[in-house]
Amino acid sequence: MLIDGQLIDSPFSEVTTGEIGVTLMNKTISQGGTLKFIVNGEVWSDLKALVGDDLTVETILDPGYRVYEWVVNGVTLNHRNSTLLLENIRSNMSISADFVLIGDLNGDYQVTATDLATMRRFLAGLDNISQKGRVGGDIDNNGTVSTTDLVRLRRRLAGLE
Repeated sequence: MLIDGQLIDSPFSEVTTGEIGVTLMNKTISQGGTLKFIVNGEVWSDLKALVGDDLTVETILDPGYRVYEWVVNGVTLNHRNSTLLLENIRSNMSISADFVLIGDLNGDYQVTATDLATMRRFLAGLDNISQKGRVGGDIDNNGTVSTTDLVRLRRRLAGLE
């Protein structure tokens, strides 16, 4: 199966005959958004597709959230875009997305002074934060947690952003 142009092994056995349906299982791992399925260009509500169809999964993000990770058939993808393209689907699929609240470093789905203190300690080299916390702490979404993110988080907590 091709996912965003990369070949990924599926733990499900492949279906090789033409008009057999494929069931898509949808779940979100955390709060922060929902998933919308588009099969061959049409929004699909019954989560059924045919073998060989192309599938686009779009996130509908709640304000202040971004995608942390996608999981397809138990495989975590290094992919944080809000849209996932699955080409030529061949078998049943389980698709899930995990979201992170921008500014949330400790995973409590709130942005508080605790997150600010955690970021300060992380930048000073006194504490470590989880990978999900780093994605949440990367306020400007440039791939790293920096003093720029610290300033923006401080301004956000002060109500200036």
